[in-house]
Amino acid sequence: MKIRSTVPAAAVLALLAAGVVWSGTPEKLKKEFTGKDKVKIEAVSGDVVVTTRSGSTVTVEVVYDVTPKEAFTPVIREQGSTLRLKEEWRGQRSNGSVTWNLLVPPETEIEFEAASGDIAVTGLRASFDAKTASGDVELTDIQGDVEISVASGDITLDHIKGDIDVSTASGEVEGDNLDGMVNVSCASGDIDIRDARGVFSVSCASGDVDVRNVTLAAASEFSAASGDVSVVLAETARFDVTVSTASGDAMLDYNGNEVKGFFEMKAKKRSGHIISPFAFDNEEEYEKGGDTYLKKSFSRSGDSPVVHIRTASGKAELRQ
Repeated sequence: MKIRSTVPAAAVLALLAAGVVWSGTPEKLKKEFTGKDKVKIEAVSGDVVVTTRSGSTVTVEVVYDVTPKEAFTPVIREQGSTLRLKEEWRGQRSNGSVTWNLLVPPETEIEFEAASGDIAVTGLRASFDAKTASGDVELTDIQGDVEISVASGDITLDHIKGDIDVSTASGEVEGDNLDGMVNVSCASGDIDIRDARGVFSVSCASGDVDVRNVTLAAASEFSAASGDVSVVLAETARFDVTVSTASGDAMLDYNGNEVKGFFEMKAKKRSGHIISPFAFDNEEEYEKGGDTYLKKSFSRSGDSPVVHIRTASGKAELRQ
């Protein structure tokens, strides 16, 4: 639950010293609706919790404890089959907390926008879209397309099946049991994915990419600009895969599964290292940007799929 405060800290202390405190008795508004297939939420600093229920009724409960009381108004509006929820704040001096609790049928689409509020959603069988400046997003047991854009906040995904498109400027991304088209990008923060199956495009500008027990359903790429990239396969790769980083280690681990295909590994000659359990068929040097690079390759049980492991400054490593 977030606290919204536009009063300077010194002023808050003065108010407390004077005996002015929050009410401690939250107000509650609860309504029910039918015939709604989408809920659009425009929050400022309130948190949102969405869980699913059987039947066709959408239940909205907003609990708020705000001082002064007239500073906040919850707005609930029907627009055809869409239910719109909005926070309206007034005045420059207000304090308090707001929580929206929603019970929805599983097939209800959810759209969420917030300045600084968290959202947690469980059990949807429909699409989910979220945009937040500063807030965390947590999804559990979702079957439907997911699109999330966060400026500063963490994203947690657990048991998600569908097209997954996630981006964050500053925050961590954790995913477990993902299945589908997985597109994850992060400007500053780590990406951690476990037990996933699908087509992957995973990239990080500044941070580590750690992917374990992954099954590739089509050509995929895992990369970082500044950080380590580690990919552990759940089964032999049947499609092209690239694991790369500009500054850090790039590692692909077959985890005891059969190693087959054409493998090409690259690293700077002076500051990089190439490590493989298999002998190379070809080795060469080439110039790029004033630096000398090493390129080594081999084939094993055919030339497909094509596997690239690349680094500029670090280790390019293949594990059996």
